[in-house]
This record gives sequence, structure tokens and C-alpha cells, in this order.
Amino acid sequence: MTGLSDNLMLKIGENVNSTIRKLLKKQNKIKSNIDISNQIKKKYERRINKKIYNLTDELHWKTIKLLTYNFTPLHI
Repeated sequence: MTGLSDNLMLKIGENVNSTIRKLLKKQNKIKSNIDISNQIKKKYERRINKKIYNLTDELHWKTIKLLTYNFTPLHI
């Protein structure tokens, strides 16, 4: 995420997109492997989905914290 104000430019989570893409490729590779049992595939799928969820949750909370502590709300 990028943001711009009068005197500040921010970049949050520059590498998250590529990290999630790598995890999804890994997940697809495991799913397409016929030598792995379905039970193991589901186990790894849950593990990778949890990592992706945690990454997005962390990004959201970091964004919220940065915006609430550094900017004051406008009162109209």
C-alpha cells in the first residue's frame, strides 16, 4: 500500500504481494502432486492459508496503527 499526504509518502507491505504469490504457487504445486495423499494436501493447504491470512491481517493492523497515530481526523 502506498499513501501520499502534504509532507509524507508512505509504503506499507511492499513485499507482501510477492510473498503471497510464492505461497500460492507452493500450494498449487502441492495440490497438483499425485504422489501426496489427500490428508497431507489438506494439512499443507490449511497451513499455507493460515500464513496468508496472518500476513493480510498483519498488514491491515499495521496500516490502521500508522494511520491512527500519525494523522488527525478532519472535523467538518
